Amino acid sequence: MLRITTKTAKKGSTLMVEGKLQGEGVRVLRDECRPYVESAARLAVDLSGVTFVDRDGIRLLRQLADSRVHLIHCSALIAELCKR
Repeated sequence: MLRITTKTAKKGSTLMVEGKLQGEGVRVLRDECRPYVESAARLAVDLSGVTFVDRDGIRLLRQLADSRVHLIHCSALIAELCKR
């Protein structure tokens, strides 16, 4: 199960992600991020509450990082897996 909460501030928005980033949750996060990426709005994805990421989740996080989305508060393991 994945929970996404949006926080908006003057400098941009932050999506707080909690739970397991796998399966349907990957699609949900992609859909949540799409409007920000398409409009080039400032977006950070806070991964401090993520407990598991599958292969598709890692692929999405890499794509988001390549699209200038800031991945913040991720574990050392997730950060390492997101490196190319």
